[in-house]
Amino acid sequence: MTAVDMLAAALDVAEQGVPVFPCKPTEPKAKSPLTQSGFKEATTDAAKIRAWWEIWPDALIGVPTGKASGFWALDVDEPDLFRERCAIELPVTRQVKTGKGFHFYWRFGDIEVRNAQKNSGSGWAFPELPGADVRGEGGYVIVPPSAHPSGLRYELIKDVEIVDAPAELLRIVSTKQYDRLEAVPVQNPPTLTAQSLRDVRSTNYGLSALEGEIASITSAPNGAQEATLNASALKIGSLVAGGELSMEAARQALIAAATSMFTYRSQDPWTIDNVTKKVERGLADGAKLPRTANNSSKFQSVTYASQRPIPHFLEYDVYKTLNLTGLDSMPPMRWRIKDLVPKQGLVFIYGQPGHHKTFVTVDMALRCAHGLDWHGRSSERCGVLYIAGEGQFGVTQRIKGWCKKHQLEAVDAPFTLLPTAVHLLEAGCVDKLKRTIDQVRRETDVEIGLVVVDTVSRSIPGQDENSQETMSKFIDACADIQSHCGGTVIGVHHSGKDGERGMRGSSVLLGGCDTAISIAKKDEVTTLSVKKQKDGDEIDDVHFAMELVDLANGIEPVRTLVPALSSGHSPIAERDLSRDQIDEIFASIDQASNKGQPWSVFAQAKSTGRHAATLIAYRYGISVKLATSYLQSWLTTEHLIVESGRYAGRGSGLRVVRYIERNG
Repeated sequence: MTAVDMLAAALDVAEQGVPVFPCKPTEPKAKSPLTQSGFKEATTDAAKIRAWWEIWPDALIGVPTGKASGFWALDVDEPDLFRERCAIELPVTRQVKTGKGFHFYWRFGDIEVRNAQKNSGSGWAFPELPGADVRGEGGYVIVPPSAHPSGLRYELIKDVEIVDAPAELLRIVSTKQYDRLEAVPVQNPPTLTAQSLRDVRSTNYGLSALEGEIASITSAPNGAQEATLNASALKIGSLVAGGELSMEAARQALIAAATSMFTYRSQDPWTIDNVTKKVERGLADGAKLPRTANNSSKFQSVTYASQRPIPHFLEYDVYKTLNLTGLDSMPPMRWRIKDLVPKQGLVFIYGQPGHHKTFVTVDMALRCAHGLDWHGRSSERCGVLYIAGEGQFGVTQRIKGWCKKHQLEAVDAPFTLLPTAVHLLEAGCVDKLKRTIDQVRRETDVEIGLVVVDTVSRSIPGQDENSQETMSKFIDACADIQSHCGGTVIGVHHSGKDGERGMRGSSVLLGGCDTAISIAKKDEVTTLSVKKQKDGDEIDDVHFAMELVDLANGIEPVRTLVPALSSGHSPIAERDLSRDQIDEIFASIDQASNKGQPWSVFAQAKSTGRHAATLIAYRYGISVKLATSYLQSWLTTEHLIVESGRYAGRGSGLRVVRYIERNG
């Protein structure tokens, strides 16, 4: 196949005002987006497009269908079947030859056309259109001159103006898809109480308006729920800004009303998270135009919500419970960085001064903002707010150095720096931070999934880190922030004087977090170790070499460091231990046992430096996983045993029963 300059082709499409994004050119999952958020990241920005195609020079060109591009496509995958059984006569419009069939482009007008494609169980999306799928709002197409996996290239065969679809075709694709979708309830809707309304003062006008909008939402017809919810949230938001209603009362009532409905898009069901986001966005936009009752003061005719009938969805003041069957509906553990950083939770990254903990944290945050894998582990793209409470200049240089190292200096990403400490023990400061998160989300149009607090000590100035009460309040503040943005808070903290004993301060920190990560530097190697993983397996240690990046653009030299792995992976080798090494290990276990400081197979021993697998892995350059398998083998053959009650102050420990005999 003749080589094609895909960057030039992508820029040419963008210059016509059509947003593009890169897609995978080969199997598996050919034609799937290479960007984390897929077609949602499509752009006409030349700098970003150049950066993408410099990374993926052979990438296919994807274009979102629907409002973003102004057209939708009829994707005919089986032309013979379509010609034989489809009775609709198609007018001349722009047409593209694909690897298997054709794309017919149609103008995207006032009648919404959503994405719909063949289902393995129910067949083609529309019986009236056999052999064809629909690429509308929520979908995308690959455009010429991209290469199809079959070896052919997408080719424009009718270079004419895109026209309106015939009325009969529009009738099929814009209405009937909702009739065939099974109604799906929102999973685990919130259990709300009337108390949130009873505790606030509201005018009759505000409460009447709220009840009217609730009725509109709960009675919205199939396919109109989202538009109805948005319109209602806008109206109520304006009344909240005018003082007619409490924001929290309005928010909870609208969420409860929305989650009492069914969604008729089984391929894109509503969830608590996306319903909440829709409501909050509508309220925030509506609040820009405050509205009050006509010809009346908001302080007249004041009543308590307890005097009014309670809507049915606020009737029961009970906690939500799950039976055994309901447990199956609980979502699986979700990760921001696979097996390392949870998608929702509290993470502490700690280490001694000068041990590169901020360098590693900045690397994590920027990779999430750009949607890049974290050194071989998949990550999910999100907005990042990085609170640099100390060393703001140094953090700025590290960010610049990271971007230069990865050739992303000209690529924008939803990464925002807050160059001042936030006092997280002050309620007013926490509220201001939450408002800042909302503002950043609106400016970037990306959900804030990571909030980094660098450092913990600067966010609690003058407070005693050893105080259980103080650190409990800090954890509560982090939980408040995490709940507000629906993401993860990462706290950068110092370890104690004895680095092996974990984080500095009260043990409440370790107990209250989901993940604890230690960063330690020895010689030229910086090691990341997971010391706690609440809802997942602890991963093997990750070893970094810190690469020097020169940022100088003047007389004075400016340099920073960027963490990197050799050949993109940890240098730990999976190799067998030699007989001499095994003899040394047994001798060390025996010696430690005789001294009353036995090695242990339990993870809790990591904090005291007695964890056997970690000690073996560190000394002999193998993974913790491989070291654990050796220990399990020796326990199974009863060369070693786990002995309890023998060691003062120790719950249990390894003891050698007999050494492994050498053959020959």
